[in-house]
Amino acid sequence: MSAMEGLLLHRNPGGAVGRSATWVLVVDDKVVVRDLLERFLVLEGYKVMSAADGLEAVRLFQAHPGTFQAAILDVLMPRMDGRDTFYALRQVDPMLPVLIMSGFAPGERADEIIGRPGTNFIHKPFVLGDVLLRLEQLLAQRGGTAAPPAAAPTTTLRLEGITD
Repeated sequence: MSAMEGLLLHRNPGGAVGRSATWVLVVDDKVVVRDLLERFLVLEGYKVMSAADGLEAVRLFQAHPGTFQAAILDVLMPRMDGRDTFYALRQVDPMLPVLIMSGFAPGERADEIIGRPGTNFIHKPFVLGDVLLRLEQLLAQRGGTAAPPAAAPTTTLRLEGITD
């Protein structure tokens, strides 16, 4: 068992009631971020697919119409950045809840999408419980299947040193 798995496995592996039907698309070019978010969300009861960049995310989204209830997008990625990915996903599902993440201040490319209905922003490094709380808030706004937002879980693992 890796150190990361050891830190995550102390959580309730069943997750909240209702999460098992909720699919989340995680998009980040950093393998460590993708893997961490995917493992954490699965342990919290979500179903997850991940993509290494925006083009891959759009292909997955189009290949599985109606599957995803939310997406978590990095801003800076090769081939297709978070802004362009956001617009491509929202063309398919205009109400898709999107959590945008970045290690930098949002900046011009992300500013125009942050604050739109159904979006939220989280700064890297982040606490995993904060990701979960923001995701659940977005799903509740849309009327998704997640349980109503509760207090942030006890997982306090931070992604240190990952800034893009």
